[in-house]
Amino acid sequence: MYLLFFFLLWFWVCLLWWLSMFFWWSVFLVMTLLIIFMNKKVFGYSSIFNYFVLQESLGLLFLLLFFDFFPVLILMVKIGVAPFHFWLFKVVGGMSGVNLVWFLTVHKLPFTLVFVQLFCLNMVFFCWLVWWCVCFSYLGWSHLKNMLVVSSVESFSWVVSGLVMSFFNVVYLFFYYLVLMMFLLYKFDLMGGLSSGFSWELVLVFMNMPFSVGFFVKIMMLMEFLKSFGVYMILILFVMFMSVLSLSFWLVILSVKKLLFNKYSVLCMIYCFPLMLMVLL
Repeated sequence: MYLLFFFLLWFWVCLLWWLSMFFWWSVFLVMTLLIIFMNKKVFGYSSIFNYFVLQESLGLLFLLLFFDFFPVLILMVKIGVAPFHFWLFKVVGGMSGVNLVWFLTVHKLPFTLVFVQLFCLNMVFFCWLVWWCVCFSYLGWSHLKNMLVVSSVESFSWVVSGLVMSFFNVVYLFFYYLVLMMFLLYKFDLMGGLSSGFSWELVLVFMNMPFSVGFFVKIMMLMEFLKSFGVYMILILFVMFMSVLSLSFWLVILSVKKLLFNKYSVLCMIYCFPLMLMVLL
């Protein structure tokens, strides 16, 4: 009798585990198809095929290797968490406007809920190590779209690390992003589209400026980290400074583009560096 009871218990546990695994896989498939349908006019057939094969190959590995740390690792590749964000630059090359903002923000929300269930503490230290590489990579980019991709990857790393500290942070950020995106879509629809000189890419830039969404995410994570790690906050603050240094430099150059400086001019750097600090403050 007891053997039968334990057998049935084991069977139901395996069944629930199997159903949850396939449910998550189906959500990943829907999100992949949604991105393809949203960008079918801007993607070439080869780009659509490569993106679909990459995502569904990772989905198959997610089903086959659903044990230990493999599901978390596969999810990091599917979303593009550093250092597995190498494929993002190829995908976003043809995106623009609301499709780009959707892919870099709202598209990641369902994966965040799965991270809540699968995340392990050891991955936090891995994310911290990767932050240095990601933040210093800002200095090597001059194209706005590539900088937005790296900024999105870095911001999502903060969210992933916050999963360990508090589940409430994740729920709060989920609804914060969702309400903000619904408000922006409704507002731009009333305006009859975007006016000249204003774009969704510009919205994404200012979402990472001080007192905006990305800045708000980092402040919340820092408050949680400060309770546990203390002195290491100095290093993290330095990483935050490096992460926005290149973006701030681009904003300053954009605002003074009528001034003529020679390429790689030392005088230009002397003039612009105080302005970069003002933008950061």
